[in-house]
Amino acid sequence: MLLSYRQLVIADWIKPSQPGYRQRRDALVAMIDEYDSDGLAYLVEQYLTDPTLMWLPDNAILAALAQATDRPALYDRLWRRGTDQYSLNALHALRQRANDGFALQQMMAAADNPSLRGPAIRQLANLSPLPAPVADFLMSQLSLRQGQQVAQLLVEAGKDEWLSGLGDELGPLGRQHIASALSSR
Repeated sequence: MLLSYRQLVIADWIKPSQPGYRQRRDALVAMIDEYDSDGLAYLVEQYLTDPTLMWLPDNAILAALAQATDRPALYDRLWRRGTDQYSLNALHALRQRANDGFALQQMMAAADNPSLRGPAIRQLANLSPLPAPVADFLMSQLSLRQGQQVAQLLVEAGKDEWLSGLGDELGPLGRQHIASALSSR
C-alpha cells in the first residue's frame, strides 16, 4: 500500500539488521516485477540518490530494478557491487536478449567486475555469430594480461578459426594468448 501511494522509503522499510529483512526484500522484489513505470521511477530515484541502499547485504532489489527498467545507472551499480546470485541471474537474463544492443553493452560492462568477468566473457564468446561490437571487445580483451582466460573461453566456444585469423591484428601478448589457448585444445 505504501508503494502504491509513493510513500515507501526503501531504506526505512528494509533494514538488514531487523528481523524480517528477507521477507520484506522478497515482497518488494515481487512488486517490482509487476509495478507500473511511474512506480518504478519512484523506486529507481530512491536507489540512485540514497547512499544507504548501497550497503544492503545483497543485490536482490538492485538487480530487479535494473532488469525491470533497463536503466544503465542501475546496471552500473550492480556490476560494481560484490557478486551474488542476484547479479549473476541478471547477467544470465541479458543472454536471453543477446540481439539487443543494450544487453550486449551490459554484458561487456559486467566483464569489468573481476568476479563476473568469466561468466560475462563466456556468454559473449558463445554468441553466434559474434556481433561486431562484441568481436571488437573480445579482441581488445585478448591483449590484456587476463587475455589468456578470454582466449581459452573462445576456444571452448568453438571460435578457433576466428582466433586463428586475428594474429595480424593483435600485439605480441594477444598472439601469445591465442597460441597458448589453441595449443591446449
